[in-house]
Amino acid sequence: MAQDFNTLLYAGQGVVRAADLDVNNLPLGFKDLGNVMQLALGTAVERRQKREMRTGKQHLLKSQVRQITQSITMMLDSFASDNLKRFYYGGVDTLNGATITNEIVTGRPGLGVQLSRINLSSFTSLTNAGATVTYTRDTGAVNPGPFAVTFDPDTDTFALGAGSAPGNGTRVQLAGTLPSGFSTATNYYVIGSSGASFQLSATQGGSAILSTQAGSGITYNLFFDYKVNLKSGMIDFPVGTLITDGQSLRANFVAGASELIKPFTDVSKPIYLLFEGLNTAQGDTPVIVECFKFVPNPPSTWEFINESDYAGMEITGELEYSEAFEDFGGLFRERQVAA
Repeated sequence: MAQDFNTLLYAGQGVVRAADLDVNNLPLGFKDLGNVMQLALGTAVERRQKREMRTGKQHLLKSQVRQITQSITMMLDSFASDNLKRFYYGGVDTLNGATITNEIVTGRPGLGVQLSRINLSSFTSLTNAGATVTYTRDTGAVNPGPFAVTFDPDTDTFALGAGSAPGNGTRVQLAGTLPSGFSTATNYYVIGSSGASFQLSATQGGSAILSTQAGSGITYNLFFDYKVNLKSGMIDFPVGTLITDGQSLRANFVAGASELIKPFTDVSKPIYLLFEGLNTAQGDTPVIVECFKFVPNPPSTWEFINESDYAGMEITGELEYSEAFEDFGGLFRERQVAA
């Protein structure tokens, strides 16, 4: 049975596609923009008017259409790189995974410093400029202490009653009645870590401190010089780090793949916009709307923090006249099924 177009109802859903234009303003091929929450075509009419000025009532004598402007409002929820590149007039760099060696970082106690890459799969080390000192990283895997240990003067080895010893290079400080050769509130560095046992050196990678006394009630605390957020590539330096303000450091890490969006590094380009729709009020019958030469504005907002709903990207813009489609009015056309 044929549809009655005099009483045709409309409720729409569907796919919105965009295409770049060739030199003849014809579409090169359509890219799905992702989920579109809203798509609307607007019409603004500017009129030239003539009013009489004799009676004091200013009656309208003549109203003539001077200009018709077609506009589009669209709400996207897909922040794919192609959309950001297209609607922010920019470019996209794809950064492959890489091993980064000796990236220069400036120490800032009490502050954070951003690395050049995000999405780190691992962080190898942070050293001084000459790579003679490797600083202690807080991995968040253990508490700072205190941890109870005993000291064996025959082997010059500390041992935990339970658990694993801190890793080599970890900075610690001791408390309690200490064996000779050790002092409280002094930085020592773990060497020879194995199982629950370890030795301490006055310098990183140095020789073990020797003592003939066992001491008693010995505990140690862990001290860290920095912490890394692998996802964001942020290094935070706590107050009390051995790293000084403005110190030149070298970071070594492995970064995963990521994308770099560069807004407004290109010019605005018109696109061919096509709505591959369904009229759900009429049994999902197809509706095709084609806007021949859409010039989008940059998104009016881009939400990075919102309380509840997913973020959206509102796109507005106007339709330029396209001579390539002058037989259809040069702006847009709509097709729907009659049966």
